[in-house]
Amino acid sequence: MANQSQAEQFDQLYGRLWRVLLKADTEDLSQHDRTRHRDPQDERQLSIVLTDAGVARVRQDSVLDLVRLAAALKKVSAEDRRALLTGLERLAAAADG
Repeated sequence: MANQSQAEQFDQLYGRLWRVLLKADTEDLSQHDRTRHRDPQDERQLSIVLTDAGVARVRQDSVLDLVRLAAALKKVSAEDRRALLTGLERLAAAADG
């Protein structure tokens, strides 16, 4: 990683975390669960929206496996956890602004 920019290093590490911690679809609701509606005025137009169950799940659910994430965080020192969360918060704020 020494020859990579910090952005490239972050991208690689983020990708590793995403692949390891991504929660698999559940039997009762996949990430693609949605309802399709044709426009009665123009049958060529198709609206794709989440079902009520899909909307509820999106509001309550995380794409990450929070159990695995918590277990991984426990393996890191309290000081490193605080630094990680502080750093992520600052990065998110910088990206928003």
